Amino acid sequence: MQIYLIRHTKVDVPKDIFYGQTDVPLFETFDDEVKEISIKLKGIIPDAVYSSPLSRCRLLAEKITDENIIKYDNRLMELNFGDWEMKSWNQINKIDSKNWYDDFINTSCPNGESYCDLYNRIHLFYNEISKIDCKNIFVFTHSGVIRAFMAIVNEIDLKESFREEIPYGCVISFKK
Repeated sequence: MQIYLIRHTKVDVPKDIFYGQTDVPLFETFDDEVKEISIKLKGIIPDAVYSSPLSRCRLLAEKITDENIIKYDNRLMELNFGDWEMKSWNQINKIDSKNWYDDFINTSCPNGESYCDLYNRIHLFYNEISKIDCKNIFVFTHSGVIRAFMAIVNEIDLKESFREEIPYGCVISFKK
């Protein structure tokens, strides 16, 4: 089985804003980015398609695949930043942000989740799809989720998974 992890396209949100599970608008280059991603996936027919329900993933999945076969799964959503959603670093309590930054693997955002929480939900999802009998699976998701997949598949430390850049519109594939 080949699993294709596809990160959503650029979003129309300033760089220093936490927008994890907030449904944010897409950048004006969406159609051009869809074409680039389609080229990367050309000739690959998915047997199963999964997507985060957030519109930045959902709209991409619907443009690239047959929307009748897409299964939306909340576990594929980005990290929940809780009270920090749609706030910038400057708007967050300095002590809270320092504690989180020093150990984001284990420390949850206020009313949100830690990276370990995200990792655990992705591990459950990965275990489920690993049992499916098919050739190609597309997963439309977010950078944090892709990093968690990489930690699982490559058996690397969670902090290590953040060394890899995950650009908008990237496609990462691996064999299961």
